[in-house]
Amino acid sequence: KLLAGATAEARRMAAVLNGMDFDLVYFGIIGCPHLALGLRTTVRAPLVGRFCVVPSDAPKGVTFAHRVLESASVRCFDQLIANTRCTKDTWLRRVRMPARRVRVIYNGVDIDRWAGVTPDRELARSLGLPPDAPVAGIVACLRPEKNHDLVLRAAAKAVQRAPDAHFLIVGDGPCREELARAAERSEGHTAEVQSHS
Repeated sequence: KLLAGATAEARRMAAVLNGMDFDLVYFGIIGCPHLALGLRTTVRAPLVGRFCVVPSDAPKGVTFAHRVLESASVRCFDQLIANTRCTKDTWLRRVRMPARRVRVIYNGVDIDRWAGVTPDRELARSLGLPPDAPVAGIVACLRPEKNHDLVLRAAAKAVQRAPDAHFLIVGDGPCREELARAAERSEGHTAEVQSHS
C-alpha cells in the first residue's frame, strides 16, 4: 500500500514537472519519501535535501516498509544537509549511508534585524528579572539533542565576568524537569527554565 502510494505520487509529480528545466532542486523536508522518489524519477538536475529533524521526531509505529522506503528515498539525493552534527549523526546511523553525503550547515540568525530593538521592561518585570540586567537564553524544544547543558555551563562561566547577567531556557519537552533541577543547582542560580506556549 505504501509503495503504491509512493508510485502514484511520483506519477503526479512527473505530470506537473514534465518539460521543466532545473539547474538544481532543493527539497526542504526529508521525511516525505514518496516526494523524494517522485523528484528523482522526474528531474535530471542535482537534488539537494535537508534533514531538519532527528528521526525521533518521526511518528510512532513506523513500519519496516516505511523504513525501507525512507532509506531508498534518502539515497535519491546528490547532497544532503543537516542543521546540526547531532541531526547528521542520528540520520547516518538510521539510514546507514556514508558521512560524506551529508554536510552540516548551521541555522543562522540575522542579528541586524534586532539592532534597533529596545528592551521590554514590562516583560522583564513579568519574568522576575531586573529591568536593566543583561539577559541571554535559548528558545527550543527541551530535548537532549538541543544540548541545553552547554547553555548552563556557558551561563556559569559568563556570570563570572558579568555577575548581573540572567539566562533563560524557554521551551517545553521531555527534559524540562531535569533542566529545571540543573538550573536550580547551577552556581549562583544563573539560569531559569521557563515554559511558555
